[in-house]
Amino acid sequence: MLVVGAGAFFGAVISATGIGKVLAHTLSSADLPLIVLTYVTSCGLRLAQGSATVAIVTV
Repeated sequence: MLVVGAGAFFGAVISATGIGKVLAHTLSSADLPLIVLTYVTSCGLRLAQGSATVAIVTV
């Protein structure tokens, strides 16, 4: 339960700081298919956090 809460909190921090918009703009200019962008985003969060469950809930 704490892991899911941490993921939701991390997602809220990303939204509040504006990093999400910058990341979305950067990834949209990469001209990759949506499934690849989703995979790249989840892998980046997984590497940054170390928890697959938190990375899934954050995205």
